[in-house]
Amino acid sequence: MHSTQETNLLPFEQIHLLMKSEAPYILLSLCVLAIILYRLFLRKITSSRHLILKAQFKSIFINGLIFVFFYFGYFLLLQNIELYSFLHALSGYFGLIALAWGALVFVKASRILLMEYLYFRHMEVGVPLVLINTFTLVLYGVVFGWLARGVFKLDLGPLLATSAIFSILLGLALQDTLGNLFSGIAFQVDKAFDIGDWIEVTQNNQLWIGKVHEISWRATTLIGLADEMILIPNRVIGQSLVANYSIQHKQILRKMYFKISYSASIEKAKECLVKAAYGISKISKFPAPHVYVDAGDDSHYRARILYFIPDYSLQWAVADELCIKAVALLKESGIEIAVPRMDIEQRQKE
Repeated sequence: MHSTQETNLLPFEQIHLLMKSEAPYILLSLCVLAIILYRLFLRKITSSRHLILKAQFKSIFINGLIFVFFYFGYFLLLQNIELYSFLHALSGYFGLIALAWGALVFVKASRILLMEYLYFRHMEVGVPLVLINTFTLVLYGVVFGWLARGVFKLDLGPLLATSAIFSILLGLALQDTLGNLFSGIAFQVDKAFDIGDWIEVTQNNQLWIGKVHEISWRATTLIGLADEMILIPNRVIGQSLVANYSIQHKQILRKMYFKISYSASIEKAKECLVKAAYGISKISKFPAPHVYVDAGDDSHYRARILYFIPDYSLQWAVADELCIKAVALLKESGIEIAVPRMDIEQRQKE
């Protein structure tokens, strides 16, 4: 009588049906596939990514051993159920734990496959964690929802419908958090920027400049110009003006102005500025640097040199070197750089 009550605590028949399914073969196939893809296609990834994947494989190996223990323990208990009646109830618990741990291994294996795919597609740039974490969270919900329905015959539809008020209250309480999450997902869908890109984020009078280091579910991390770490909530970035200077790895156009006296030769001044630009290795030769001249004021005209650099972070060092070389060449050529001038006329009273 006592053993029958214990057995009824769990839906033994549903557990047995799921344990006899092809789930272990699916898990084994996913794990083997993840290892094969890692060995064949991801040898050239960075050392930090190797460490991340090895940690994931270690975790799935440990959890896989736990699954194997309860899986084979379940069938071992079933074979000896006639010897001891309490083994029938114990086998139900073993089966339930095996199913739960199998679901955990399935999610972890799927997470590794997604990471491998993203690493393969983004060999040179970082991979946003918000995609991986969101995928993992959704998959956990789907797998364990399926498990609850398959084992306990729970119909989650009415449960979700009756929790509408709770969902509204929860949504209001987590408004900022959900805003950050969906903004982070939107960044990846729109491909506004990626890890490794140099961006400028402007909101009102606030300006953030940095290289994208990480995109999480809550915030985007930038490495600033002074190597400081800047964390900006994704919702704030979604409401700001974002300028991406690294999109499609195109070259970045920069410019510099020089005030040249009207007494100097325009062509000679342009030649000196172009020569200075060509003397700097970090300035691209194609497209070639070019100088345009426009009107200044009564004492000078303005020579504007346009040049391209391959990386946003080089602009200050390149501008410094260009300014020094250009001024030196202009002076060597006898070209006067205009300075502010004020004419004062004094009249005597009659």
